[in-house]
Amino acid sequence: MHKVRLGAFNLLLDYPQYAKKVISRMLASLGDQVGWIALIWLVYHISGNPSSIGIVTLLYQVPQAIIRPFAGLVLDRYPRARMMALTNIVVGILFIFIPLFASNDHVIAIDIITLMIGMFLPFDTTGVEALTTELIPKDKLLQANFIGQSEWHVAYLLGPALGGILISILGSSCLLYADAGTFFLTAILLGTIKSKNPRLKQKRSSSIGTEFFSGLAYLRKRPALISLAFLTFMFNFFYGPYEVVLPYVSKALFSGPTSLGLLWTLSVLQNSIFHRFSHIYSVRTINGTLYIVSNAL
Repeated sequence: MHKVRLGAFNLLLDYPQYAKKVISRMLASLGDQVGWIALIWLVYHISGNPSSIGIVTLLYQVPQAIIRPFAGLVLDRYPRARMMALTNIVVGILFIFIPLFASNDHVIAIDIITLMIGMFLPFDTTGVEALTTELIPKDKLLQANFIGQSEWHVAYLLGPALGGILISILGSSCLLYADAGTFFLTAILLGTIKSKNPRLKQKRSSSIGTEFFSGLAYLRKRPALISLAFLTFMFNFFYGPYEVVLPYVSKALFSGPTSLGLLWTLSVLQNSIFHRFSHIYSVRTINGTLYIVSNAL
């Protein structure tokens, strides 16, 4: 593990284009966490109704789940880094409009903008891992995975708490403008990345729709993947109400955005600790091996 960590940091020095991607992802992830806390707190503050948080969450998450498979196919056909940069510019512009509408208490307008953000974001997030494979050799992917996990833990641990504190000091609107700025900075970094998408050289005779249904056929032949997808769906289905309850509890019992950020950070910290003590068990199936993660605690 020590060699993996040391090799991961050397990776940033040896591959400057990959280093740009890491910095842009860290900036985007931290901005996402801070911006999400600001968004749900702003919506709850304007409406005073916990159901508004659930609506915003649905409008943000459901389009991403639906569009992500098509986004992957689109990103395979065009320069990936440029498409991701363009997406960040569009999403940054959309985030600027949220505090503008919030000043007039237009919750429905905020809902529409949130829906549009959820529709555009997959054209950025879906390409993250594939972009990594374009920037570094295959034998370095283990170190890159360590860096990716580190990005996730840092952003999800610091982002919510930082967001809650900054909301108390600056307000949700200012924080959303700052979040828009992180999208623009991310776009600049992605726009300067020089990468080669090997799929661009392939001649394609089939349409995006045909490739999509081919992917579904591939999935149907692998029950283990379907089982994993179902388990992931069930986890997110039962986790969803938690995102709605947290702002309500923090405002009802602690009456401040700082408490919301800290509660969210504690939740992520708990998940990180459980992840640290997790074991992976394999279950043999007829068509392959299904890996099940079981927490030791």
